Amino acid sequence: MRAANITTGIAIFLWLCMFLIGRDLAYGVYSHGVGVFPSARQIDYYVVFPLGIAAFLASVGWISNTFRRWPALQLSISMLSIIILLPYLLVYTGGV
Repeated sequence: MRAANITTGIAIFLWLCMFLIGRDLAYGVYSHGVGVFPSARQIDYYVVFPLGIAAFLASVGWISNTFRRWPALQLSISMLSIIILLPYLLVYTGGV
């Protein structure tokens, strides 16, 4: 259970960092001038998606530690979210 909790904590930290960076990027669009706003797609991709993943991971960790002991499920979901982070970053930065 300890490894699952540590992995979940690391995954939540990474996704919350992506949320904070995305929030700053979306806010940076406003500095381009009057009447320039980020699109709904940018807000969803940079802000809502990372926050949703972090919230999902937190709920999986809470459920796994409170109601049922499923360390394998919690660990696999956390590792999957870390693996998903790599393709997300590839699109996030504009590709190669």
